[in-house]
Amino acid sequence: MVLWGLGIGLMVMAGAVAEEGDASRPVSVTLWAASAKTVALQEEMHFDRDLEPMREAVARLPFNSYKNVKTDFRAAPFDKETRIRITSRYTLVITPDSRESTDNRIGLHICVEMRPPPPKKGIIKALETRIKLAQKKKLALSGLKLVDKSDLVMVLMADR
Repeated sequence: MVLWGLGIGLMVMAGAVAEEGDASRPVSVTLWAASAKTVALQEEMHFDRDLEPMREAVARLPFNSYKNVKTDFRAAPFDKETRIRITSRYTLVITPDSRESTDNRIGLHICVEMRPPPPKKGIIKALETRIKLAQKKKLALSGLKLVDKSDLVMVLMADR
């Protein structure tokens, strides 16, 4: 399923049902963030070594080259923001929502904050969504631009 809003593509790769978990335990969140582009005359997809786990989640995206921007693993407590700085411009904010975990999927409130280029100041919500993600399934987010004009592609995986 692909959702479009605010110029952001959201590809949800969520399938299998998660096991019942204790809402007091934090959610383990893994992030792979890449600079993605299409390189002319390159037929095979290229991933930096640290990004291999995201290959299947981004298979339908129109890029053939993925360079590592950030790889991170965090414990994210339920009902509390967990902030992951991706670049000097983008910060991912994840909040596991225990009220949405009754069907054995992990409810996540996801926001990407963006600092606008100077001289503008402040923080802009470049993306905000709420999803239910099955454990160990991957969610691909794309559509934000990096300074070098490549696309920022983020893949998230959650587990309890």
